[in-house]
Amino acid sequence: FFNLQSNVEDTCDDAHERCQFGRWYLSQNNQTITSLASFMAIGRVHQELHSVAQELLMVVENGGLVIQEDYDRLVALSEVMQSVIYSLKREIKSDISIISMLLSNVFEHAAEGVLITSGDATILNVNRAFSKLTGYSHKEVIGQTPNILFSGRHDSDFFEKMWQELKSVGYWEGEIWNRKKSGELYPEYLTISAQTDSNGELSHYIGIFTDISSEADNRENLYRLAHYDALTELPNRNLFNDRLSHDIARARRTQSNIAVLFLDLDGFKMVNDQFGHREGDNLLKQVTCRIKSCLRESDTVSRFGGDEFTVVLPDIGDDENIDAVAQKIISVLAQPYPIAGQEIDVTASIGITLYPEQAESTEMLIRQADLAMYAAKKSGKNCFCHYTKDMG
Repeated sequence: FFNLQSNVEDTCDDAHERCQFGRWYLSQNNQTITSLASFMAIGRVHQELHSVAQELLMVVENGGLVIQEDYDRLVALSEVMQSVIYSLKREIKSDISIISMLLSNVFEHAAEGVLITSGDATILNVNRAFSKLTGYSHKEVIGQTPNILFSGRHDSDFFEKMWQELKSVGYWEGEIWNRKKSGELYPEYLTISAQTDSNGELSHYIGIFTDISSEADNRENLYRLAHYDALTELPNRNLFNDRLSHDIARARRTQSNIAVLFLDLDGFKMVNDQFGHREGDNLLKQVTCRIKSCLRESDTVSRFGGDEFTVVLPDIGDDENIDAVAQKIISVLAQPYPIAGQEIDVTASIGITLYPEQAESTEMLIRQADLAMYAAKKSGKNCFCHYTKDMG
């Protein structure tokens, strides 16, 4: 405030409003803070400081000398100013209502859903984003527990581990499925932190979550693209190999058998050439439905590529059962197909091999079934053949 090189603003009547600090002070409009005694005291001291500084500046500008007593007065006011600013800081830190007010703006306007519970998990407060994301109003959840959002998709072990981590480190984060008021399930990324009081005792839990449905959808889409055939929605070659490996491992433990079938359509190229690929795709979809109708829930059918399909029959029993399934597929697929307003006949040839009788690896089982399928085609098509060692 004491500047020998003063300007017009330093000596004007409202100099205390024009300086940088004054502009900041007058811009404060939060009623809770501006009504504090220490805040109002800052305004009075600040104005008096400028008044004393103006007197000294006028003396200097008029060629006079500043006496020590007037200068000490300015210094004393500066110390008072510093003291009332510290008082304001202490008051804000110690007044929980002010802290709550300052935090409430963040709480209410956060894009993330926020819920606050007591130590026994009773919901005490939620923000607007919580209501928007879950469909539950503030009134509907207060006094409830987070179980109101329970989706049923996680077992007791999941929640036991969550609470163990909260108790041991005071914090948990991860993906979890919850249920909206509408009944819709959705995935969210949730962080929970345990809050303690001044005595170190648990007082509250704070949960903050974001809806990650779009991320989950993207992951699901990527998974399906990598593991499923886009046309028939059947497992593709990669997923088929994984499932066959899993079935082999299980069969090894239970000492059971597996039948692997390799199926190729007879006459599919004619449909594509005569009616176009669109009708060819239509035929493949119909074939898919017919094959699935012949199988058990534990069986796997995949589109191996083009007009080739593979089937895994775990725990199938003896050859008679295997032959019955193969014959059923042959008969069902031989029935006419409605294509482009016509009835089209398309049949199938099937090759069969067995685990562990013929082979024990996925690659060898598929190769043997493929060789047996070509043997069926050579035998006149519309039939099945078992693999034999003389096939290669």
